[in-house]
Amino acid sequence: WITYKANGAVRISTTLTGAKGFVLSSANVHNILIDGFEITGVQQGVNVGTGVTDVILRNCTIHDLGSSGSGVLAQGSSRCTVNNCLFYNLGPVRGSTAIGVNVSAGHDTQVLNNTFATGSHALLAAAGSTNTVVTNNIIYDMWTAGLRNVDAQGSVVNTYNLFSSNATNYSGNVSQATG
Repeated sequence: WITYKANGAVRISTTLTGAKGFVLSSANVHNILIDGFEITGVQQGVNVGTGVTDVILRNCTIHDLGSSGSGVLAQGSSRCTVNNCLFYNLGPVRGSTAIGVNVSAGHDTQVLNNTFATGSHALLAAAGSTNTVVTNNIIYDMWTAGLRNVDAQGSVVNTYNLFSSNATNYSGNVSQATG
């Protein structure tokens, strides 16, 4: 594994339009751990691209994204895990389309033990995505939906999540297992 670990307070911050925090974009990239970073002011906090496999993002804080940004964009990747992270103030204003975790054609994505506060969606699974599991998260004040499936294959598995003050807790094909 290749590990990027913040020892102490490490903040990735910018005001540049379209800026990204971490970009993993080569099909030969695999076994990456990103641990303990604060990522703010970017359009995409962590971009996990096509063909990238086995990525873990944990213990990170991602906040104050651009108006249509994503804290994590898992686009065409496999086995991306987001664990024990804090996402808040995802968009600059209520009504923006900023998303905590955006899975687009991603496979075997796991979103576990996170807190999502204030944004458009905590998680959006889009076309081509398969086996998205969302477990034991706190999701509140999402102005569109907490969890949303837009034409992803199969369902988003919703287990043991706590929802509060969202416009709707889930939309699309989201299985409502225990929680």
